[in-house]
Amino acid sequence: MKVSIAQINPRLGDFNYNKEKVRTAIHKALEENANILIIPFGAISGFPQGNLMASDDFRKGMRETINSLAKETVDNDLSVFIEGQEVLANGLVNTEPTAGEFLTQSNPLPSIFNKKNYDIYVNLGPKIFEKNRAEAHELELKLLAKEKTSWVFDVNLAGATDEILYTGLSAIVSPQGEFLTRLKYIEEDFITVDLENPHENYPISEIPAGEEIIKVSIVKGIKDYFEKNHFKKILVSVSGGIDSALVLALASEAVGSENISAVYLPSRFSSEISREEAQLLCSNLNVPLKEIPIDSFHQQYLDQLNFLEDGNPIWKENIQARIRGSIVMSIANAEGSLVLATGNKTEIAVGYCTLYGDTCGGLAPIADLLKTEVRALCRYLNYQYKKEIIPERTITRPPSAELRENQIDEDSLPNYEFLDQVLFLHCEEGLDCHQIIDQLGRQEEVLRIFTLLYQSSYKRKQLAMGIKISKRFFGLDWHIPSTVAPWFKI
Repeated sequence: MKVSIAQINPRLGDFNYNKEKVRTAIHKALEENANILIIPFGAISGFPQGNLMASDDFRKGMRETINSLAKETVDNDLSVFIEGQEVLANGLVNTEPTAGEFLTQSNPLPSIFNKKNYDIYVNLGPKIFEKNRAEAHELELKLLAKEKTSWVFDVNLAGATDEILYTGLSAIVSPQGEFLTRLKYIEEDFITVDLENPHENYPISEIPAGEEIIKVSIVKGIKDYFEKNHFKKILVSVSGGIDSALVLALASEAVGSENISAVYLPSRFSSEISREEAQLLCSNLNVPLKEIPIDSFHQQYLDQLNFLEDGNPIWKENIQARIRGSIVMSIANAEGSLVLATGNKTEIAVGYCTLYGDTCGGLAPIADLLKTEVRALCRYLNYQYKKEIIPERTITRPPSAELRENQIDEDSLPNYEFLDQVLFLHCEEGLDCHQIIDQLGRQEEVLRIFTLLYQSSYKRKQLAMGIKISKRFFGLDWHIPSTVAPWFKI
């Protein structure tokens, strides 16, 4: 018996686009004389549907698309398994689904499996990417197959929708727990296998590891958001620092340098090193760079707001970031560009960012990468390209917002290595304050980090959408109100 599996990257709500993807898979399966074609859950509508499933029109669109595709199997023996239903040549029953039906129904196996006396488990995903998770999922599939002495079909979506990355890696595992085939990571793919000839050499795609899987994932997240939302250009504000350098490099790989522009917005506190690093970065990536000094804007604010002289002087620093944000968004409005915010997870966690300033943007590609992970990924990119795409001095110089004379980040924050340790243990591994203190010591610093983290909740609720990389991502996985007392005090 021949079975085809199709790994599809759908567009949420674009039924015509998705139908063509499925139709192409049907035609491939027919060409390869398959008996069954299995399509991942969400391929017709896109995923996640969220509250769209409460819409009568949306559900009607799903039903009409499925019924239209049923006609693709007229006068042939192909059984198509789609959205948890078996689509036969006579089409589906034309009953209107209720809200949530597609999410709650059981997923029966295609009847042809039963006719042929095959013991099969079918998992239709979608499988969401988390770093260090792919290998664990592979082990689960092997154990399930061996425990049940059954074939296991793991059929998943590929690509990205908003914050979420779908891994692909669709697989067929034999009852002995061996991989018959594995499709590509995060990209669309298709294969037909003959279960009666399991010893044929079917392709088993590699799973990227380490920094490579993080790079590939973020690049795909940028690319799909850019294309599915019909942007024509990307705009990045580069500072000469490591975060904006990484974002620009990843964006260049995602959409090509010809579709990107960069702007450098120096103030009186910007060093010549920053200018040189911004220029070198853009030259390395072949991205055009425009420099717009902000001193005159800044001085006008200082003059007009001189009545704030007796207040907290932090406004003089933050107004620079907000001037930059206004300029960047103005350029984006004029050019129709997608602005990429450049903040990392560490800064976002402790509120070391300026609302309506450096937080401006439609997508924040590295918002789920800790500062130390940013540094590691920069070094990996240079290693991979076998040249300094991101200048070494950008990676090694002390990070600074350059909003006052001789400022460095660690004037205001704990050491990044220790800070990231604490944030990783709490935000991603779920350890409580006292557990982290027991493990790392330095009670006062841990308490300070927790205080910064929970005092900054209101900022995180107003930031650009990020791309989920970790097990616990601010946004999708972080459901904590802004108004909460310091419950973690020892």
